[in-house]
Amino acid sequence: LLTPLGILPQATLMHEMRFGQLAIVASIQALVTTLVTVAIASQGGGAWSLVSGMVAGVAAKVLVLQLLCPC
Repeated sequence: LLTPLGILPQATLMHEMRFGQLAIVASIQALVTTLVTVAIASQGGGAWSLVSGMVAGVAAKVLVLQLLCPC
């Protein structure tokens, strides 16, 4: 549900060859996914930690993309 909101900003950044900013976006997404997954798993969240981590990572990616390129 969140991914379509980031497609246009990501395509614009790729078109403008702003690969450094795309690398920052990918790094932030990976960091948020990992932190949320580990935090919830350490509290006994089980499989939901993986789900929550992925959702949080995609949300962070879309947020950063919108901030970098508000198309």
